[in-house]
Amino acid sequence: HPLCAGLDQELAQLRRMLKEAVARAYEGPEALREKFSSFTWVLEVDTPEFVEDFCSAEPPPSHEAFTAEVEKFHDLASKMQGVEVAFHAEEFSLLRVSCEQAKQDIADKALEVRDALLSRMVEDLTFQNEGIVETYEGMLEALANVPSNEKELDFLKTFIEEAPEKVEAVVDQVLGVHEKLGMVGRFKYRVSEEDGLLNWT
Repeated sequence: HPLCAGLDQELAQLRRMLKEAVARAYEGPEALREKFSSFTWVLEVDTPEFVEDFCSAEPPPSHEAFTAEVEKFHDLASKMQGVEVAFHAEEFSLLRVSCEQAKQDIADKALEVRDALLSRMVEDLTFQNEGIVETYEGMLEALANVPSNEKELDFLKTFIEEAPEKVEAVVDQVLGVHEKLGMVGRFKYRVSEEDGLLNWT
């Protein structure tokens, strides 16, 4: 029937217009999804495995490389905690998208990895510090010994001649420990009271 044919055309046009309007309305939410997809990789990170692989690499990561890795996760958490990526809720024409939980999950995971890296560094520094103390105490003990024969006297003379170089090496190690501990403070990572004493090495 001619009347029905005209109605069918109008319905088809209406459906087409509605489909196009819905597609346009979803452009914003889709763009938001794409934006978040560039950050959700962190949720797949196995933290203990990642830290072990990174810290045990050969050659070991330099202080600069380690700092850059910590900064990467720190910056990711900061982005999620602010409004740079998205507000807690984004309003669109047809719907309202809550981003708060997604942002929190990504930030929490990024901080988890960051803190695990820093914890591993403090653990390694504690071990290194024990070696420094042992070396230093050994030097003091050697200097305190009074030679009882010519052999021991020759040993002491040689030790004293080599002492400046050994002391300089110990000082360099201590400065390296302090530099790395400075990074821990920079990211406001809380260490145990015992580990905090590393600053007084």
